[in-house]
Amino acid sequence: MSALTRKLIRDMGRTGWQYLSVTLLVVIGVAWFGTAYMSYKNLELSYQGSYDRLHFEDMGVWFHAGPKRIADRMRAIPGVSAVEGRLVEDVAIELPGPRTRKMVGHMISIPMVRDVTVNQLQIVSGRMPRHRTAREVLLQHAFADYHKLEPGDTLEVNRMGTKIRFAIAGIVKSPEYIYVVQSKQQIFPMPDTFGVMFVSEDVLGPLVGKSGLINEIRLTISEKAKTDLIRQEVKQILRPYRSEEPVLRKDQPSHQLLQQDLQGFQVYAFAFPILFLSVAGVTIYTLLLRLIHMQRGNIGLLRALGYTTGQVVRHYLGPSLIVGIVGGLLGDWLGLALAAWMTHFYLSYIAVPFMVVRPHPSILIAGFLVGLISCLVAAWLPAREAARMGPAEALRPPAPEFGRAIPLDRIVPGFGQMRLLWRIPFRNLFRHPRRTVSTLVGIAMSVALVVLARGLLDSFDVALNRIYREAMESDMTVSFFEYQSAGVAARVRAWPGVSWTEPFLHVPVDFRKGDKSYSALLTGMMRGSRLYRLKDEDGIRVQVPEDGIVVGQIIRRRLDLHVGDTVQFSIPSRKADETPRMHSARIAGFVWEPMGTVAYARIERVRQWFREDLELPPSAINDLRLRADPSYQDLLKSWLLDLPRAGAVEVMSDVWKMLRDMTALTRNFVNIMLACAATIAFCIVFTMVTVNVLERRNEIATLRTLGVSRGEITGMLVLENLMSATIGCIVGLPVGRALIEGLIHASTTQEQAEMFSFQVAIYPTTYIFAALTILAVAMVSQIPALQSIQRVNLAQATKERAT
Repeated sequence: MSALTRKLIRDMGRTGWQYLSVTLLVVIGVAWFGTAYMSYKNLELSYQGSYDRLHFEDMGVWFHAGPKRIADRMRAIPGVSAVEGRLVEDVAIELPGPRTRKMVGHMISIPMVRDVTVNQLQIVSGRMPRHRTAREVLLQHAFADYHKLEPGDTLEVNRMGTKIRFAIAGIVKSPEYIYVVQSKQQIFPMPDTFGVMFVSEDVLGPLVGKSGLINEIRLTISEKAKTDLIRQEVKQILRPYRSEEPVLRKDQPSHQLLQQDLQGFQVYAFAFPILFLSVAGVTIYTLLLRLIHMQRGNIGLLRALGYTTGQVVRHYLGPSLIVGIVGGLLGDWLGLALAAWMTHFYLSYIAVPFMVVRPHPSILIAGFLVGLISCLVAAWLPAREAARMGPAEALRPPAPEFGRAIPLDRIVPGFGQMRLLWRIPFRNLFRHPRRTVSTLVGIAMSVALVVLARGLLDSFDVALNRIYREAMESDMTVSFFEYQSAGVAARVRAWPGVSWTEPFLHVPVDFRKGDKSYSALLTGMMRGSRLYRLKDEDGIRVQVPEDGIVVGQIIRRRLDLHVGDTVQFSIPSRKADETPRMHSARIAGFVWEPMGTVAYARIERVRQWFREDLELPPSAINDLRLRADPSYQDLLKSWLLDLPRAGAVEVMSDVWKMLRDMTALTRNFVNIMLACAATIAFCIVFTMVTVNVLERRNEIATLRTLGVSRGEITGMLVLENLMSATIGCIVGLPVGRALIEGLIHASTTQEQAEMFSFQVAIYPTTYIFAALTILAVAMVSQIPALQSIQRVNLAQATKERAT
């Protein structure tokens, strides 16, 4: 074994804890890269594989009912590879049992004489319906799983007052409903109140009085370059049937949610490893630079003994090479295991027909190389600095970086009269700027990582609270399948346990301004509503105007609206028996909502606009919200379900609990990030602080010979490190917020911004938690180094200082 190898082993053994902490940084960075990016690739392959194998639509269009032969005309369009015409109807679903449960459902027709060509179904359990006229349904997997339904169970479908019992033939997954989303206005999957069923076209048509008719076309395109031409051709064919604007795959709500997930994974797969490995690189750079500073005499001796520049460079690159190799290999192994776990865990929450979980060698190699290269790059400059020292220069003590006068002497009145043991820590912050800056950078990045992890969760929580706690102040909500008179609100208000009720009227509309159009939900509500509070971007309450409408930020952005503009709107063609009338209103203001595309107006105005189009009864409503005594909620729920044409009843406490359960994945993901950030923060601060102390051995020896006690020296070092940690926290807190803003912006595409619009919101407790955590870590990480001071051999250290 060569002398340099033995020296390398001794150096790494002497500072073993510091190198171990840096190795852990590399492990976490490489592991996170592998976990996030392999999970991203697994999800992408799972989604795309499911789309390809089940022929997911490239385009869909809704229209007023027309004959099946329309689909044949679509097949003749050049570039169209497959077409599926179908009938889709909204129905009420009732699940029998000790307590009847009601909810909204989509019934979608499927052919029985041939296979489905677009949006094919994967049977998870059970079978297809026995024959063309069998009253059997195929139930979407998420709905069946939530309600514990299996093949052979029954349910009732209520259509126009007629109840029909269906048997469940099978449980299926569909590429169209990987996320079971009712519409762009209702993007949260709500399996408790919304279900999708597939039924023979020979059963659904007669059930709803539309035998031989279809009202949807779904198609796939073989030549994507012709999409715009095909879209125009589809609109032309469907013009007599008052079709809506064709929707491309990229705008399909379920697909948009999946793409939001993928985009987030992709951003996190790059951003966090870069942050982690960058911090690891800075830590390695600082560690080696300080070790070289402490080993100037050793370097001079090596050069005097004839070791070349290259040998010295390789010697000081050695620790980083070892750290990079060990950290990269362990990180790859950990990332591979976590990626498989995360993919299974994530896909268990959504109905992906075909799951793909596989190792990705290219990602493992890339992660290993990134970790290794980051270590070597960080070590290169200190190693070169060591190699460039001549023997005489290295053996000579370094010149002081500053003279006697420092800024505090001139700026702070009375600083010079302070006790010496108080002045030394303050002066050290200025006399050793390189050491101070490197420590501050490490601590600031540690704080920023903790703020980043917790702040993402805070922003998500604030968005959910804004929707379901601040805006919706009702305790219960009942929706109706047909328009009801507002008198039902007065009737319900008289029930025991009900303290207040408010009626609402929701109408889907198509907004237009110039050549721009956008589909949204227009909600009519009472002025001064107690149960639904509209707020602007600054959290200030917005009142529904006497005349005109207020819209959310998504509609505002899509139509380029300003206060005072006039916007036109009408109900979708498929909702009307005749061509719907166009209405107009003035934009009176804007509201901010994290999700959904909704506009608001006085309920009286909405009734006036659509009374003829929708044949509304007097004082029409289709949604009723109430505030109720919690002890009466079960009883009230059964009474609400017994109201004529009542649909789903939602208890907001149950909805909140379900949303918290559904977002458990996001929370677990962020908690993993938080654990990684906290671990990295500990490693950084531990390395910085311990090296700060260890490189001061000669200074400490000098102070000890001057009669300064160990307790006083310990106090000085603690004070200096505490000041560095405090300044680092002050710098790191805003950096953490800036990182969150950048990540949210980078992970949200223009299409996804139509469904989500998150604001950066960080609770004060997050800042306090981050600062206190880092300060605590800084204090704890001093303990090993301070203990080593107690064991300093005063004679030996003084001798080293003298030489």
